[in-house]
Amino acid sequence: MNITNYIVEFIKQGNVVEIKGIGTFTPVTIPTYFDEDVKAFFPSIKTVEFSTSYGKGSQQIISYIAKQEFVGITTAEKLWDNYIDALNDKIKNESKHEFSDFGVLTYDPENGYTFKENGWEIVSGLEEDMLKFIVKYVLDNCPEEINFFDQFVEKGLKEKLTNLVNAEFVRISFLITKSLM
Repeated sequence: MNITNYIVEFIKQGNVVEIKGIGTFTPVTIPTYFDEDVKAFFPSIKTVEFSTSYGKGSQQIISYIAKQEFVGITTAEKLWDNYIDALNDKIKNESKHEFSDFGVLTYDPENGYTFKENGWEIVSGLEEDMLKFIVKYVLDNCPEEINFFDQFVEKGLKEKLTNLVNAEFVRISFLITKSLM
């Protein structure tokens, strides 16, 4: 049993995790967009934001742990409480805790808890290939509809879609994306 891995899995599934006394991890998705200046599509990226506030409790992650470990809620609550105590002790003694490929939670007596994500992103070549395949299929097999939309709905749509099919997708970390916005 590795509760740190459960936390990472749970967040990657799109769930918020609150750790009492430490803070809240919230998954965030940055949508796909096309940058006209560099003529490149930037795929959607999933990342996490950390806040030292919390309030809704930890019931969802406790239920998730119970399900993963095949234990009752009371046992999962005890496991969660023990994990939080051990996590607090570890961070205060070692100044940090790594969440696998996800990021590092640190503690500084002056600044409290901070989290630095590792720029994990959920995007793959498969998604790019699928998107390009679908758009190319529509361009090749629905020319009348594309021309209609290009003329009456969004001028330049056909060119944008053609550019999408021919574009090289750029993959960058969330931190870089955030600095570009």
